[in-house]
Amino acid sequence: MKHILRSAVFAAVILSFCAFLPADDCSMYAPVKVGSEVEYKNYNDNGKVTGTNRTKVLAVRKTTGGQEIEMQSESFDKKDKSAGTSTYVVACENGSFSVDMRSMITAEQKESFKDSKVNIEADKLDIPSNPQVGQTLKNGTVKMVTESEGSPIVMKLTMNISNRKVAAIEDVTVPAGTFKCVKITADVETKLLFTIRAKTVEWYAKEVGLVKSETYSTKDKLQGYTTLNAKK
Repeated sequence: MKHILRSAVFAAVILSFCAFLPADDCSMYAPVKVGSEVEYKNYNDNGKVTGTNRTKVLAVRKTTGGQEIEMQSESFDKKDKSAGTSTYVVACENGSFSVDMRSMITAEQKESFKDSKVNIEADKLDIPSNPQVGQTLKNGTVKMVTESEGSPIVMKLTMNISNRKVAAIEDVTVPAGTFKCVKITADVETKLLFTIRAKTVEWYAKEVGLVKSETYSTKDKLQGYTTLNAKK
């Protein structure tokens, strides 16, 4: 369950890293200056800290259709011990942000399969540059298959994100401040040894990125949440 919640949180963090318009009409949902950093605190349903995520911008590059940003994300457990680091690239092209969902495999998950052969197939998710309340967004799926040398056991992880919608435009207050955000809701289904279904609510702010996210059971019981703790 912890890995699944961390995957949902990591997905939200990655999605926060920009919505791009060509030319002078650039509208970002991200820190895009090289060296910029954001810090998130993860909490369980009782409000106790379960971990921290620190993400920084390594590089910003122009592409034919827009822009791409190289990010580095490091996860820490509740004792602030590093649980792994991931480096990935997100792209902003032709008026909207999109992210390859293979980036949503967390550092902890990659570390657990470091001695295995890993194959990942993934779709892309988008966040529009100018979201409208009620707007339906693209669904996406990521599949990871791992095989250990000398072992007949094959592990398959599948994450489906569906029913993505823009629910509201509203102000949200977190430890890092108050931000005007777009609120996005979605359903998440994760299959590994068994299937777990959940609902997510995420808030993003222009020039900031992810501000807050919440994960609920299918019966609307809060399972955990993440808030923007600091930015620089």
